[in-house]
Amino acid sequence: MKKDKDPLQPAPDEESSQSFADKLEERLINFAVRIIKLAARLPKTPAGRHVSGQILRAGTSPAPNYGEARGAESRPDFVHKISCIEGTERDVRLASHYRTQRVVKA
Repeated sequence: MKKDKDPLQPAPDEESSQSFADKLEERLINFAVRIIKLAARLPKTPAGRHVSGQILRAGTSPAPNYGEARGAESRPDFVHKISCIEGTERDVRLASHYRTQRVVKA
């Protein structure tokens, strides 16, 4: 039986100078940049400004929160800080849902 590989882990034969944690932090920073660009494209209507502010707060906070979690002093502290990231991720999904439902056009 063939075991599925974890898409988040590098293949055993891949040479990598960055750790998984470094790559994840870089991906979160790139995500924040994409969120900023999306928010800039939203209309300047009351609804657009509201969603823009919401998505900016939620979409740009995971990167610094993850950086803070990486410096956690204990495992419970790390878990707590990571749970904060999960909460903001839900907010981003909700704001994205507004856009896909054409409540706010980008």
